[in-house]
Amino acid sequence: MKDFLKIIIKFSIASGLIYWLVKSDKLSLKELKLSLESPMIPLFGVIALIGICLIAAFRWRIILSTKTDKALPMKNIFTANWIGSFFNTVVPGSVSGDILKIFYVQNLCAKLTKKFLLFSVFIDRLVGLFALITIGAISGIYNLLTQDHINQDLLMLIIFNILVTLGVALFFILLYVDSSFLNSTLKKISTRLQDYWQRAITHKKNLMKMYLISFLVQGLVITIFWLVSKDFAQGNFNLLGAYTVIPFGFIIMAIPIAPAGIGVGHFAFQKLFAFLDITNGASLFNIYFCVFVIANLTGVIPYILYRKSTIQK
Repeated sequence: MKDFLKIIIKFSIASGLIYWLVKSDKLSLKELKLSLESPMIPLFGVIALIGICLIAAFRWRIILSTKTDKALPMKNIFTANWIGSFFNTVVPGSVSGDILKIFYVQNLCAKLTKKFLLFSVFIDRLVGLFALITIGAISGIYNLLTQDHINQDLLMLIIFNILVTLGVALFFILLYVDSSFLNSTLKKISTRLQDYWQRAITHKKNLMKMYLISFLVQGLVITIFWLVSKDFAQGNFNLLGAYTVIPFGFIIMAIPIAPAGIGVGHFAFQKLFAFLDITNGASLFNIYFCVFVIANLTGVIPYILYRKSTIQK
């Protein structure tokens, strides 16, 4: 009953945000309809996002392979990642599929314990988050150096991104220096935190590889967002602006309220694009949202095929 009540509250929040955006004329289907008049661009976006899922699977495979004696089959990792994307879309929040996908790889090797797989998913998410934050900070700094005037809200967002990125840099620096003091401090706070830190130190070289791959993954996703929506922006929507504000919107979308961030994402991007003096941010996100959802829903294909093969066995 308690879990059901939480779901009702989450969907009420998402629905309320959508209702408010529509009633205040901040969200309309006009831009989405216009985008469908040239379907090749949205179709390219769908195909590209599926391809990015493959790159993300390669990133996850890096940390998984540290536990095995031989390289894990890329086909299985990609299938698990693809199915995870499907459940991230149909289940509230954007982490549910990440937990579910571990069940599709745990039989690949006996050394892949549930505890390690949970750690691998956590690390995979963490380096993706780090990359998003860093992209936003780098783009923000470039904005500061090249733009004559910057919106006050945008300036505050850039400063926040820079400060958090310094924290990311500190994290990687601590991986390569004597961290006995930090280790003892974490032990006092939580033995689980200490365990995660010790694991991170063990995999520090792999973390750096995953971090660099995340730059590619996140950069491509942001570029796809920009490509499918830029022609319908009410304002100057350039690629630099996209790289500055979209990362923060993606982070907000990860809040586990509604499937694929519906409602929350629309509201967040309406506010964030306003920092760029773009008035229809929710409608622009709506275009990307549909492309993103369609790409993720294709994950039902490997899910059905996997269930069919399991039943036959």
